[in-house]
Amino acid sequence: MKKTQLARQLLEQVSRWLPHKPVEVVADCAYSCREVLRHLPPGVVFVGAMRADSTLHRPRTRPCRSPATGRLLTKDILLPKPEKIARDDKHPWLSMTLTLYGATTQVQYKELVARWYRSAGKLLLKIVLVKVPRGELSLRVFFCTDLSRTARQVIEDHGSRWGIEVLFRDLKQLLGFASSRARSPLAVLRTAPWVGVCYTLLVLWYMELGWDTSRMGLPLRPWCRTKHTVSFADILRLAQRTLASVDWVDPRLLLARLPQPTSRPRPRAA
Repeated sequence: MKKTQLARQLLEQVSRWLPHKPVEVVADCAYSCREVLRHLPPGVVFVGAMRADSTLHRPRTRPCRSPATGRLLTKDILLPKPEKIARDDKHPWLSMTLTLYGATTQVQYKELVARWYRSAGKLLLKIVLVKVPRGELSLRVFFCTDLSRTARQVIEDHGSRWGIEVLFRDLKQLLGFASSRARSPLAVLRTAPWVGVCYTLLVLWYMELGWDTSRMGLPLRPWCRTKHTVSFADILRLAQRTLASVDWVDPRLLLARLPQPTSRPRPRAA
């Protein structure tokens, strides 16, 4: 089964779990496809990305006849591709300041409402073109199935998925989620929740410590001299150093080192 088919089944399952709750899905180009977009459950808002050479159409707002045959035209109007719209000086670039990846960024953009028949069918999409000053791609094209969303919301929502991408990267490369040896059905079902619980406990443990970054002993990398924040790899390294000094042979000594909970005074009876 393809990953896009699994994504479609996952959306349908979540929609059944939350029948009266709004659900928002943020995905990259790989999942912004026909298999997912044409089978979105009701109440699901999809924010994704498309190629700069995608074919777009605009619905007709008034009846029009063909000048050659006189027949009534019913097909949508073919629009220029996003890469051509970006070069069109008739539609100037707009500018705004927003927060992306934790930093304030100045963004130039264009927006329109159109249909993307190849993947989304007749569904109207809010499409936002963003000029990229650096990188391999000079233009990024994002879209949203909710036409009431502003361009700021579409761009920031798509940027918010980066934290989820980093989470899966850490689960696979640092906690061994990608190299699990589980074979039985129950073991496979337990692996992902268990790895997620371990990740959550480690992050909460570090937040409970409240350590300053200078006390972490962050490694000095010649290729990254501007690192001032703590990553999950640093938290995992700190946990490994902490657990390495613990005496696991005698459980009583281990329990004796744990901080004792403070007892709260019981209220007196009247």
